[in-house]
Amino acid sequence: MTERREQLRDHIERLAIAYGLISVNGNARSPIKVFKNLRACPDCHEFAKHVSLVTGHEIIIRDSRRFHHFKEWKCSCNDY
Repeated sequence: MTERREQLRDHIERLAIAYGLISVNGNARSPIKVFKNLRACPDCHEFAKHVSLVTGHEIIIRDSRRFHHFKEWKCSCNDY
């Protein structure tokens, strides 16, 4: 597997968030929901916080341990 494919496999929630952003209506602030069967890495956690602040969308990520609700730069897990 190429290095780029390995990076995308590890950070697939970033692609899912990007797809969710282009799929929702432009003016609607509907939440973006991502379900993943592995733990979210710290980089993707920070990415979701940034995106929620910049776009105004609530982002909900379900990883193998818990739900993360990102809204306005904050996460429900308190960055656990």
